[in-house]
Amino acid sequence: MPYNNSESILIAEAPLAIAMFDKQMRYITTSKKWLLDYHIGDRNIIGLSHYEVFPEIGDDWKKIHQDCLQGVSNHCDEAMFVRGDGQIQWIRWDVRPWTEADGTIGGIIMFTEDLTDKKLLEKTYEQVNERLVLATTAAGIGIWEYDLTHQTYLWNDNMFQIYGKWNPEEGSLSHFWENRLHPDDLARVNAEVEEAIRGEKNYNTTFRIIHQEKGLRYIHGQAVVEKDQAGRAKRIVGINWDMTERMEAAEKLRISEETFRLTFEHSAFGMSIVDAKTGAFIDVNNTLAAIFGYSKEELLQTNLQSISHPEDAHRDFEGAEANQLLLGEITVLHGNKRYIHKQGHTVWTESVGTLVRDKEGNPLYFIGQIKDITKEKRLNDELIQREKDFRGAFENSAVGMVLASLRGRWLKVNRSLCKMVGYEEAELLELDYASITHPEDLASNQATFNSFIQSGEDNYQIEKRYIHKNGSIVWVILTVSLVRDAAGNPLHLVTQMTDITAEKAAQQELEATLSKLQNLLDASKHVAIIGTDLQGTINIFNKGAENLLGYTAEEMVGKKNPSIIHDPAEMAARGAELSGIFNKPISGFGVFVAYAQEGAFDSREWTYVKKDGSRFPVQLVVGPITNNDEIVGFLGIALDISQIKAAERALETTNKELKMANAELEEFAFIASHDLQEPLRGITGFIGLIEKKHLHQLDEKAQEYFQFITEGANRMKNLINDLLEYSRTGRSSSVQGLVSLNGLVGEIAKGFAANPSEPKPIIKWNDLPDLYADHTAMLQLFMNLIGNGIKYQPKGNQPIIEIIAEEKNEVWQFSVSDNGIGILPKFHEKVFVLFQRLHGKTEYSGTGIGLAICKKIVQRMHGDIWLESTPGEGSTFYFTIPKVAPNLHLS
Repeated sequence: MPYNNSESILIAEAPLAIAMFDKQMRYITTSKKWLLDYHIGDRNIIGLSHYEVFPEIGDDWKKIHQDCLQGVSNHCDEAMFVRGDGQIQWIRWDVRPWTEADGTIGGIIMFTEDLTDKKLLEKTYEQVNERLVLATTAAGIGIWEYDLTHQTYLWNDNMFQIYGKWNPEEGSLSHFWENRLHPDDLARVNAEVEEAIRGEKNYNTTFRIIHQEKGLRYIHGQAVVEKDQAGRAKRIVGINWDMTERMEAAEKLRISEETFRLTFEHSAFGMSIVDAKTGAFIDVNNTLAAIFGYSKEELLQTNLQSISHPEDAHRDFEGAEANQLLLGEITVLHGNKRYIHKQGHTVWTESVGTLVRDKEGNPLYFIGQIKDITKEKRLNDELIQREKDFRGAFENSAVGMVLASLRGRWLKVNRSLCKMVGYEEAELLELDYASITHPEDLASNQATFNSFIQSGEDNYQIEKRYIHKNGSIVWVILTVSLVRDAAGNPLHLVTQMTDITAEKAAQQELEATLSKLQNLLDASKHVAIIGTDLQGTINIFNKGAENLLGYTAEEMVGKKNPSIIHDPAEMAARGAELSGIFNKPISGFGVFVAYAQEGAFDSREWTYVKKDGSRFPVQLVVGPITNNDEIVGFLGIALDISQIKAAERALETTNKELKMANAELEEFAFIASHDLQEPLRGITGFIGLIEKKHLHQLDEKAQEYFQFITEGANRMKNLINDLLEYSRTGRSSSVQGLVSLNGLVGEIAKGFAANPSEPKPIIKWNDLPDLYADHTAMLQLFMNLIGNGIKYQPKGNQPIIEIIAEEKNEVWQFSVSDNGIGILPKFHEKVFVLFQRLHGKTEYSGTGIGLAICKKIVQRMHGDIWLESTPGEGSTFYFTIPKVAPNLHLS
């Protein structure tokens, strides 16, 4: 091409990188873009050689230039140019010769385009793409693409890892995807794809698939929609990843957190979460609040130190164990600590604390479990005191006690044991335990004792039998404790014996009764279970049903309706009854499932008809069978109650016989007490004559014996009268009416206040209710309980009796509290047993029948009686009485 100066101006202003050279490759002119692309700047290169400006140009480039000067044009779309400073520049170039006016070649023109930025972008894109592939492959992320124009799918390998193997012969990828999608999610997910295509919402969803090998899986999907210039969707590109493990882990975490929360809230121990720095309560449970007497809200406004006992407040954060916990030397902090109750008293606790740290190991908070041991602490202190007083209490113990050698020789026995086995003290001291042990228990007792001695333990407890002096069997709970010297060597044994002969008799009677009931249950071992669909067709017929009804499952399942085994008359009557209840006609199969259709259970007696036509009664329970809260069928469970019905009839007969026996027993008790008192009156009469005429003739020892005879006769008289009173309690015909308990207790209080031989008591009561009851029985009940509270007092103590009534559902609960000597827990049941006394007659008078009468009165009125007591502080007797007596019918 020819060249002129005007072209030089055009080249300089051209938007492309252009340079013009003469034959010696010297610059004639350049465009500004050339100077910019090759970083020449303001340097004047006109007249300079191209190879001087770019000394790094190699021979291959120079040859191209020389070829061009010979008339050969050349072009390259992409070439790498390494600059002198080592930088790489990618260029597209075109080299052409230019001619003089006479047509001769005057030099060359070079056109270039800097592709460096584009190449860097391409390289970056490739790197990003490689990293994306690596990331999605490592993360298991599937990538898919759907071409809306051609309706074709593209999946990467991870998609097939997620969905399983695809066999193209089974259909298209679209068909394969829809087959894998859970049927319940298919419509929703397709709808969400359509909404994304229409631009109504982004595609971001979770759905389920059925994997051929892995089963149910949870998949999360996201996608973007590409549009053409007209705004029409042309392609969807999305990702899928399997989040089953994440969801299962999340569910496990939720269950774990819920388990902790339920354990925390409903623990029987007080639990708290406390800030490790400030000691402030972060959370507490109701049990902890109850231990300290605060509400949860009040505790959450305070901190651990503020409710701690002043002497123990430092232990949580400053004690040696606390420092070990903070330093990580121990993981759990154990100990006992005192707190101050809201009402001001001290609360002893046993606590366990653990420390929770953050990821860096810094303490966050303590989780503490606290058990209230105040009562145990007080009991322990009392136990220590009792141990100091053991020798004084030995003789007066209400239970049999023995001090024995290690070989079983009795060194000392108390009066209770002598009375229990019928021997005098001197007689027992000539014997050992083996002499009066039941022969069948001797070998096992000796083996237990030998094992105990070898074990190094301090005590053991067994049940055993002794032979009373009169030959009867005495059952006892035997507690043996080993006393050691300061060096730990065994010295002797201390044995306690509690007479449980009466309890054993009751237990044997109970076991006999339970045996009878078990035999009754064993005779009714077949249970029929029958299930149906919603239309009543039987689809479950178990072996028990076959045994009871005589049909086989093959005869019934899928073929019959339960109506075949029911009495038509009973069904019709039940249908009429249900029609009235539900206000719609109910008949046929509906009479069995009317309640079950409402999601409830129906239990009633029916008559079953066997295959052979025979009939028997059953207790039938019918309920719904559900699936995802939808009723899909019904289930009936029937128990043959033929024997129960027979037992009920037998029980009615027994009750009639029992009433007759009770009447005969009452008559016998009256006659027996009368006949026993007749000779007793003769004895006491003669005792009076001897005392009047001959007592002065007796020496001091004989007079003491005579006094014993007199006291024994009087006790016999009292026992006979009390026995008669006990036998009559609840048996004699009583008149029930409205009893004013306020008036009744007031009269009792006046009576005790007027007794000059007893300390004047303080008797308090709240507003007591009026009850329908037997006035005499109520008088006897309150008289005995108040009298006991006045009688069993420390010497010189003024009795204080408080009576309280509380209304609880269907009963009134009464409490009679005193400030007396109290009763040990192990005797709480014994005090209600006939003739059971806990104290010697010289200490407190009585026959031990009063509380037995109280128990009998309360039980006759269908109530309960029990006691709570702290030795040395007093006792509280509780009893309940129905608001309306069970045998009183009011119109």
